[in-house]
Amino acid sequence: KKEINDMEHDLKISIEEEDERVRTLHEQREYELKCELEEEEQRIKADAEERDARFKLQMDEERELFRKEIKEKESKLRADLATEKQRIKLEQEELETSLRVDLEKERIRLETLYEEKEQNLKRELEEESKKLKMKLIQLIKNS
Repeated sequence: KKEINDMEHDLKISIEEEDERVRTLHEQREYELKCELEEEEQRIKADAEERDARFKLQMDEERELFRKEIKEKESKLRADLATEKQRIKLEQEELETSLRVDLEKERIRLETLYEEKEQNLKRELEEESKKLKMKLIQLIKNS
């Protein structure tokens, strides 16, 4: 019986030792898995931060390109506007010159017409005056 008790005792100690060894292995494995999980989380976090940084950089580059395009378009529109203003100014000057020339021609035409009318009226007046003088002379002779 003592042998059985000793064997039971030895077996019990062996089981406790095995339980302790399994528990230690389990805790060690749990710790290793926890470390691996933390490492994976850190890697994922670093990847996400790197992606965010790349995305932010890309957005900054696109924003800068967009600003450049806007400035170029703005500059082109200003140049186009200045060209159009200059074209309109020249067109206006040409029109004003043309109108001045037309106005001067019309003034000369009217002056000439006035002078012709004036000459015609003077001639008619002279003729009428001669006729009246002749009638007057005739009347005087007849009286």
